[in-house]
Amino acid sequence: MSNTLTAVTDHEVPWALSPAEDCSSLPLVKLLVKHLRVSKNAEDVALIRECAYALHAKDEEFESLQQVLSASLTLQHHSQAVIDKQKATIQRLHAARRNERQENRSTTWTKS
Repeated sequence: MSNTLTAVTDHEVPWALSPAEDCSSLPLVKLLVKHLRVSKNAEDVALIRECAYALHAKDEEFESLQQVLSASLTLQHHSQAVIDKQKATIQRLHAARRNERQENRSTTWTKS
């Protein structure tokens, strides 16, 4: 790395995905942006950029994991609702069959 002095601003870092408020990297991102604004050393700027890119990737991965988890929980909820509905239907059919057998027994007893 060269020691040329270059001022880099925070708008040059690709923040397509802003860190989530509850994400642990938010304080680090704020600190990096603060130092990126004032840094004149090219090596410092490169290191700060590298850290910013790594945090950006971490936040994207974190958001992706949250989306997968959310989708999984939604699918589980819907699957459980289907299972509960099927169980209720089976119980209703068993009860109807039980009632039918009892009626058949009653009819048989009354005929004899």
